[in-house]
Amino acid sequence: MKIALIMPGRGQIQLSAKTAKSWLPPGSLLEVAGMTSNHHEVVIYDELAQGPLTAETLPEADIYGLSGLSTSRFGSYRVAKLIHEKGKKVIAGGMDVTGHYDDGYAEELLQNYDAIVVGRLTSRLWERILADFQQDQLDRVYQVDPTEPWEFAIPRHDLVKPELYYCPAVVRSSNGCNESCAHCTVHYMLGGRRILKCKSGDLLDEEFAILPKSKYMADASDSWGADYPHTVGVVLPRLRDSGRGWFAEATVKNLLGIGEGRRELVTPMGKNGCLFAYIGIESLVGKVGAKSLSTAQVEEVIKRLHDAGILVVGSFIMDVTGKETMESYKYTADWIIRNKLDFTQFSLVAALVGSDTRRLAIRQSRLIDNNPEHYDGAWPTIEHQMSPKERIEGLRWIYNEVYSPLNIARRAWRLGGLRQKPMVVIANRFIRSSIVDWEVGYDHWEKTRQDIAGLTLT
Repeated sequence: MKIALIMPGRGQIQLSAKTAKSWLPPGSLLEVAGMTSNHHEVVIYDELAQGPLTAETLPEADIYGLSGLSTSRFGSYRVAKLIHEKGKKVIAGGMDVTGHYDDGYAEELLQNYDAIVVGRLTSRLWERILADFQQDQLDRVYQVDPTEPWEFAIPRHDLVKPELYYCPAVVRSSNGCNESCAHCTVHYMLGGRRILKCKSGDLLDEEFAILPKSKYMADASDSWGADYPHTVGVVLPRLRDSGRGWFAEATVKNLLGIGEGRRELVTPMGKNGCLFAYIGIESLVGKVGAKSLSTAQVEEVIKRLHDAGILVVGSFIMDVTGKETMESYKYTADWIIRNKLDFTQFSLVAALVGSDTRRLAIRQSRLIDNNPEHYDGAWPTIEHQMSPKERIEGLRWIYNEVYSPLNIARRAWRLGGLRQKPMVVIANRFIRSSIVDWEVGYDHWEKTRQDIAGLTLT
């Protein structure tokens, strides 16, 4: 049997050929492929990297599996329609399907898909689904037995087309997080908060052996470094021995080693080939969950990373606490420039399905945007003391300020003769050019914030 696993792009945006590379391959699809028995053939199509599917380019298969984030919900419906026009069946799963189902939209999902998987997938459940399909006895909804233990599948890295991605080699040394931030959904598919599952050294050895050839690699763990002994004793030696520069996402708490039985991770990261670290600073205004630390501690970890020769990518959610003002936007920009962050990502809080932030917003009648394609961090989704227009304009302003030609030059000056300097300059200029081309604003949001599926805000 031939199985096509597809990562859809968006549905509402104008479809056009893909011209830029994507950053990372679709890890969830590679893991599903890894759960598939060898007597089945698997193909993967990533619309984010390969462009939108048409009736002519849809891969031939006996059955199709779709997975994606909320931003690709309508794109997934579009792809499912193409598949149904071919007379074939579609199974969908993942974070958005699970959350949308839990929000009470089972009927909508089952109008678009022949079957759905709610929650996590295991090789045992996947085998059962495929057997049901072959016997023409598909159930409409599948869920894993709650007693079934956690399972790591070795992703099918051999299915990755390296030329499509800036970083085609990606592992996940652990799943889950030791924190429980309200805006986050990492815990959702694992069935609980503060759950962390770590891959054994043997599994990582098997995975590292089949990674695509590349100069760089990523450890895409949800909270890298959360299990200190596992990180230092199992993960770092393998990242070092890979001979590649690597990067990971980590909290400031993990990097500073705050917590019983833990030590700082910056020094061993620098000694084991880390190129840059992505840290979720989130906000300089108020607390954002249990991982929030003082501004002084954040400044300390940035300095330590720089001293270790590691680039810093800082992430900020500009309206996450509900206390932000335009003055706090300006303060954040000045702080970033002063602390010389090499890259910065800005967003607005998204009302992601499965998040406590969304549930609370619905209970309080503060959800102002139910278009899932707006859940990419570029649009206001929850009522705030700042108006939607102020936040949209503020987001554009802070990007323009931090990525001004002068501030890009300042970042390049800090790097001196470091080997990372060309990469930083090129990437900063690429982000700058994207900002210059950023044409849509408040009017677009107001026109499109009600989703095209006719859903309501409650």
